Amino acid sequence: MNNAVMIFFIFILVSCSTIEQPKSKKQEPKIDRSTPDKLIQTSWSLQIWRDTTTIDTFYSEPYNSKRLNDYFNKVRKNSFNKRLKAYELSPNLIDKVEVQSDSRAVVVVQEYDYNMEESQKVSIILSKENGEWFIDDKIYDCNFCDKTGKVKRYFGLEQCSYCNGLGKRSYYYRFFK
Repeated sequence: MNNAVMIFFIFILVSCSTIEQPKSKKQEPKIDRSTPDKLIQTSWSLQIWRDTTTIDTFYSEPYNSKRLNDYFNKVRKNSFNKRLKAYELSPNLIDKVEVQSDSRAVVVVQEYDYNMEESQKVSIILSKENGEWFIDDKIYDCNFCDKTGKVKRYFGLEQCSYCNGLGKRSYYYRFFK
């Protein structure tokens, strides 16, 4: 009996995987890790593709109310249209590619986020492993202390708690430290 149930579940899984899934407008871009600038450009194109081809519906599923679902879908659709318009108007630009050694490179870019009014300079640190380039870190100017490392308080200047007085913040620092 158990074998029959297992065979039935295996049959279901195999048949589900053979059903052709609906494809989006375009195929997902592949990441090219051959050079630092190609890695940055293809990662941008992948991010833009993800932001402009799908609308996240994860958070509206728990709501039973049709009115709430309609409201959240409207908000998501407006956000989607805002991203699409922003990416069409403001492309990301690579300013400088500096290969420091065989296994390390720094790429200075003007990166545009759809939540920002203007682009900002970002230093992207790359490392090479097994002949492929990988992004190690992104370093942004600190927007809490105006890139000085000091914040004006009631009793004078204090060290910025977001960038620890450096004037720059690490993108991955927030997640791993």
